Amino acid sequence: MKKFKKYILPTLLYGAVAIALYIIYQDQIKVLNQEVSAREIDANCDIVMFTTEFCPYCKKAKKHLASKGVTWCERDIEWSEKDAQLFKQLGGKGTPLTVIGDVVIGGFVESRFNRALEKLK
Repeated sequence: MKKFKKYILPTLLYGAVAIALYIIYQDQIKVLNQEVSAREIDANCDIVMFTTEFCPYCKKAKKHLASKGVTWCERDIEWSEKDAQLFKQLGGKGTPLTVIGDVVIGGFVESRFNRALEKLK
């Protein structure tokens, strides 16, 4: 019985942490339901990405788009108050926040980017 008590509290704590991280993760990578298109943000771009300079997921997203041979317009929310406000209006909580056509994606998940790129074609 002592062994059971010894392990139950850490197990419950690890479980709670795992659930909290999962919820945060799902919130960051979801496809946001917004009525906006990349062309409304920038008339010259089919893809607009809101980034920060040191964001590792922004770098992964940019590398992925480059590997697909597509171009995008980048908006650094650290340097532009106007872009930071638009980022917040779009529901941004973390970077990158990418608008591909009319799909708004928070975070970077390769499969979601690929689906949005297919829809854009």
